[in-house]
Amino acid sequence: MSQRVSAPNGRCTLGRPLPISLDTANPMSWRLGERNTDDTATLGEWEHASGRVVTIFEATPDTAILRCKTPAGRERYYGMARIDLEREIEAFERADGWRGSAGGL
Repeated sequence: MSQRVSAPNGRCTLGRPLPISLDTANPMSWRLGERNTDDTATLGEWEHASGRVVTIFEATPDTAILRCKTPAGRERYYGMARIDLEREIEAFERADGWRGSAGGL
């Protein structure tokens, strides 16, 4: 069973918190996130040693959608301005246990 952990920004995450801040992100329903990422260009993807995967999709030229997938397969979606995301992306590169890239940003 997944453990609930309170993130520093007050949002609840499943399992381990992400290395980036979601303060400027807007949570999306699963249905809306799934529909908006179907057949959409992937801008980057990171995988944690625990099995957690974060994929970034292009929504518009100025916005992106983050899909956070737990090792159990649960998915959460967040909309985020690309300029805010670009400031945060280096956190994945500095964080222990994460590997991947954001070649599309």
